Amino acid sequence: MATKRSKTLSKTDLITWRNEAIAQAFERNVSTADIGHVFDMTQHQVQRRQKQWYEHGNIAPVPKPGRPRTNGWINVAQTFQEKVARNPVRTAADLSPESHISCWTGDRVLKDLGLCSRARQRRQKLTRADKLKRLERGSRILRQLPDGVGP
Repeated sequence: MATKRSKTLSKTDLITWRNEAIAQAFERNVSTADIGHVFDMTQHQVQRRQKQWYEHGNIAPVPKPGRPRTNGWINVAQTFQEKVARNPVRTAADLSPESHISCWTGDRVLKDLGLCSRARQRRQKLTRADKLKRLERGSRILRQLPDGVGP
């Protein structure tokens, strides 16, 4: 017996569905503020879609400008991924000179791979006693202030 699989919408399907719903809202003369509130968009984003709808009659997804990634980019991304898998602490600044690319390009490659491009900043590690001291100090300061509110 075949099992029934639930169909999940792709990102482009969701965008198309949202744009159609926005176009229907324009036809019903719904305010841009209300449309923005419903679809979690800024008023400027809604107005741009409204202008596109008035000028072209639809709200088609607009392709992002820019040059597509080259094949060399894919090779660099693969080598970066392998090197980071071996040593996760390596940053774009460490990896870029080895691949003969700039640090900025290395940043973009690591961000495209969903990896952190910078070294993690070291933070102080507070012990439980330190946390309790901070809490007591803050409570003491609040008690000294009138109504527990600062200036």
